[in-house]
Amino acid sequence: MNRRECLDVAASCVLSDRNNEYGGPEDSFMIIADLWAVILQRSVSMAEVALCMDAVKTARLIKNPSHVDSWVDKAGYAACGAEVATSNPTDKATIFKAMADGVTRNLRGVGIYTKESGPG
Repeated sequence: MNRRECLDVAASCVLSDRNNEYGGPEDSFMIIADLWAVILQRSVSMAEVALCMDAVKTARLIKNPSHVDSWVDKAGYAACGAEVATSNPTDKATIFKAMADGVTRNLRGVGIYTKESGPG
């Protein structure tokens, strides 16, 4: 599969197939964000949903890099993420703050970062 074919298949999925089945990304991403917010006990943006779904596909590709569907899905999540992140300017600020807070929290959780020692 070349890049044009990958993007064409992804476009077909996010612009018609999945859009018809589940609604636009803003519909399902908001529901997912609300569910994850309960689990994570913090607000989750729609752009974060796209990034995390992309990370799931990346994890799967690490195990099987020739799985075409995962590459197509990554392209679709990137397109949907770009749409939801750029259509809501406050979403960009929310995502960057949440990502920074989450990284710091995760590093502290594994003993890599403390307030006293800093990163590393």
